[in-house]
Amino acid sequence: MFKIRKDFPLQLQHITKYYISWEEKSKAINEIIRFLNIGIDSVLFIDDNMGEIILMLNIYPNIKYILAKNEANTTLNILKNYPGMLKLSIKDEDKIRFKDTQANEQRQFLQKTLSKEDYIKSLDIKLTYSINNRNQIQRIAELANKTNQFICSYKRYSEAEVKAIMDDKDYIIIATKLEDKLSSSGIIGVCVFKDKKEYLEMEECFISCRALGRGIDDSIVFYPIQLALNKFNHSELKINFIKGERNKPAENFLTEHLADFININAKFNKNINQDLISIIIEE
Repeated sequence: MFKIRKDFPLQLQHITKYYISWEEKSKAINEIIRFLNIGIDSVLFIDDNMGEIILMLNIYPNIKYILAKNEANTTLNILKNYPGMLKLSIKDEDKIRFKDTQANEQRQFLQKTLSKEDYIKSLDIKLTYSINNRNQIQRIAELANKTNQFICSYKRYSEAEVKAIMDDKDYIIIATKLEDKLSSSGIIGVCVFKDKKEYLEMEECFISCRALGRGIDDSIVFYPIQLALNKFNHSELKINFIKGERNKPAENFLTEHLADFININAKFNKNINQDLISIIIEE
C-alpha cells in the first residue's frame, strides 16, 4: 500500500520503526520499546479490536490504549486530544530526534558485529560539553521535564529556574551534545552542580534515552563531573539521588559506577577514557 498509494498521507519515512507480521502484537511492542529504549508507559496502543487490547493489557497492564472507532475522524479527534499528544510546533530538536532514532538501527547492527572498542571507534563519536550556555536554556528545561528513565533527583526545572541557576555563582550547568558519523543527537545530557564549599554536589543529572547504551554512558557522566570539580577546585563529590517509579536505568548506572557518592560525599577519582572519542569544551 505504501508503495502503490501515493495519495496516502502517511508515508514510510514518517514512521521511525515498524514491525509487520502475524505474530502477537505484544511481541512487536516489545521489539519497539527495546529499539526506542523507552518504558511501556510511554507507549500508546491503538486497535479497533477490544479483544486485541485486552490481550495487550494482559501482557502490559500499564500500556495506554485507544479503541479505534468505525469513523476514522472520531478516532483522530480522540488521538489529538489524548493527554500528552498535543504538540503545538515542530522544533529543530524533534527533527534531530527522528533522524537519530532511525540511525540507532545502524548503531545496533555495528554493536552486534564489532568489539566494544572497535564499535566506538567506528562511529567517530564527538562529545561537546557546554558550560552555562544561555542559548541552551529552552532545550535544558525541555529535557529536564521529559526525561524519566535516567534522571537522578527529579528536578523538573523550568526555563526561569535554569536561567536563575546559571546566574548563581555557586552553580554550574553542563550540557552534553552528542554527534557521530551517522547523525547528530543534539543535546542529550545535562548535569547541574552546586558548590557546597566543602564538596561538590551533583544536584541533578538527566540523560535522553536515545543516548544510552552506546558504550559511552560513563563519559557522558564522568567528564562533566570532572569539569565541575575543576571549576570549583574540589576533590569530593556527592550525588543527589531519589528513587522513583521509572528511573531504574539511572539507579543501575549509579550503583555500578558511582555507588560511593550516592547521597554522601567522597573523593572522586575515576579514569576517563578519551582515546576513543573526541572531546570539545565550550565555555
